[in-house]
Formats: sequence, structure tokens, C-alpha cells
Amino acid sequence: MLARGDARGVFMKVYEQVIHRTEQMLQQNYFEDPAWVRKIGLTYANYFRRAFLSYNTYQSSGYWTETLVSPWWLAFSENRIGDLAVPVQFILSTNAHIQNDLPHALIDSGADFSERCHRDYQRIGEIFRGSFEQSWQVVYRLDQRNRSGIERTLGSWMAENWIAIFRETAWKNAVKLSKQQTSAAQIEQQAYKAALGY
Repeated sequence: MLARGDARGVFMKVYEQVIHRTEQMLQQNYFEDPAWVRKIGLTYANYFRRAFLSYNTYQSSGYWTETLVSPWWLAFSENRIGDLAVPVQFILSTNAHIQNDLPHALIDSGADFSERCHRDYQRIGEIFRGSFEQSWQVVYRLDQRNRSGIERTLGSWMAENWIAIFRETAWKNAVKLSKQQTSAAQIEQQAYKAALGY
């Protein structure tokens, strides 16, 4: 994909680096709950995989699936058309994956939203930031416009900090969503007991 100038390939390259580095850190006992770290990694990656496959299915058959949510539609469409600068396309994909997918992946992975869980979540973020600079250089190599070193450095710094903010927002949204689901389940359980006369 990178050879074709498809920015989705950059996003996949970042994923590859983060997964590889996370596995290295798991081997070094870097995380407090390694089982959950492995589970969130797989769960989160599957959200991207489903969106990617859904978009490709839509392109080939016109069949729209519910896994192709609006943020991913926008990101994939811009990647295909290629009118936007590659760094912007990359940010669109990153935004869709963090803002839309991450809160649901946290819940689906069984995150208990404890302080320990949050520390591991932050450690994963540190791995991402550690891989970001190298990945950002790939983004700029695909960009057709010549940019100054200052422009590249500023773009990298802004993107990295935006992503850190996106991740923390995703955590807070997941906490809210989890509480909403718990409340809904409790209400349903109470209604069920009332119907049975308990």
C-alpha cells in the first residue's frame, strides 16, 4: 500500500511498529496486567480490520455494513481520492481509530477502569509516542509537497500531542459509556425481577 502512496499503509505501518514494541515490552514484564494488554491490543486492531474490510467491500460491491462508521468512511474516502495532504489523511485515520473505536475496544476488552488499568493504558500510549517520530517520517516521504525542517517538526509535535489528547478523551468516554451500560443493565435487571414478582 505504501508503494501505491496509500496513506492507509502508513497507518498500518504504525500499527506494526506499536504491536512489535508492545510484545517486546510484554516479554520484559513492563505491564501490570499483561493478559489485558494483549486482549486490548487484539480487540482494538479488530476494529480497524473490520472497518478496512467493510470499506473495501463497499468499494467492490456497493454493500454498506454497520461497521463502516462515518469517521472511517471519511478517512478511507480521502485516502482513496488523495486530494488532501498525506499527513492530514493519516490524522483522519488516527482520529477515527482513537475517537470512535478505542472507547468501545476498552469496554469489549474487559477494562475495569482501575488505576492499574489506566497505568497500563498510559504505558501503551508511551509505546505509541516512541514509534511516532519514525512513522511521521514515512508520512512525509509520501507527501508530495516539499516542506521545511521546521514545518515537519512542528507537524510532528502537533500530531503527537493531539493524539495524546485524543487517547485521554477516549478513556474518559469509555468510562462514561461503561457507567451508562451498567446503569442500563441494572434497570433491566430490576424490571425483570419486578415482572417476576421479586
